[in-house]
Amino acid sequence: MSVPSVFSYIPLSRMPLRKYIGTVVSAHKMEKTIVVQVPYLWYCKKVKMDLKRSLKVKVDDPFKEYDVGDEVEIKQSPKISKTKAFVVKKLLRKEPGAAIIRSQPEQFGEFLGNLKDIKRRHPLKSFSEKVDKS
Repeated sequence: MSVPSVFSYIPLSRMPLRKYIGTVVSAHKMEKTIVVQVPYLWYCKKVKMDLKRSLKVKVDDPFKEYDVGDEVEIKQSPKISKTKAFVVKKLLRKEPGAAIIRSQPEQFGEFLGNLKDIKRRHPLKSFSEKVDKS
């Protein structure tokens, strides 16, 4: 007995949704979006060893609950936008310092501003200025 052709297009099994565990590396730079870095091992046949690689995934965060450094479990969902197809399933570990700095910018504003200035300056140029002054 043959199966009617009407049922031939119905998939018998579906692919399971992808799930990852990763760390938030960018938060609140895009509206309702965080970027999660997912580490994985990749076997290289040429050197015959496992190499560390990472994957950056854009994840939907509509309520802005997660900060940089948080460890989250994400799962695949229907496409939310052109580049977003994941949502946060659960929070595994909260990074304690990021929320404090973001909630009290007046206390940490000067400190963070100084860090940005230090990163922008060329190390040799700033060193030569210190040598000339002394």
